[in-house]
Amino acid sequence: MNKICLILVFFCTACITKKEIAKTGVEQIQFGSGGGFTGEYITYTLFQDGEIKKGEKIVNKISLKETLSRYAEAKSLSAYTFNDPQNMTYFIGILMKNDTNNISWGIESQEINKETQNLYKKLIQSTTTN
Repeated sequence: MNKICLILVFFCTACITKKEIAKTGVEQIQFGSGGGFTGEYITYTLFQDGEIKKGEKIVNKISLKETLSRYAEAKSLSAYTFNDPQNMTYFIGILMKNDTNNISWGIESQEINKETQNLYKKLIQSTTTN
């Protein structure tokens, strides 16, 4: 009986988290970097279910709690505008239902806000399994 209760609590908690992720209004977060000598860009996508893909390949899956946190941070940046691509460019694309906000910056970008940099670091760290 206790196992059944634990399973039900787990599923109810997971559903609430998925609903909370959807409530952010963010549908996907794309992020990555590129340019430099090769001009190649690497793009990752964080989906609402926690999957992180590079192209069609799943590179990692993070918890729904962590996904909710990243989506909430992205939501807070959804109106932030910054476009300063350089030789080596970093970017975050926040895909909402009716809009997309693309933020891009380079190593020497002095005006990029700390929230964007912190979100980018967390997203990049989440592309590898611990």
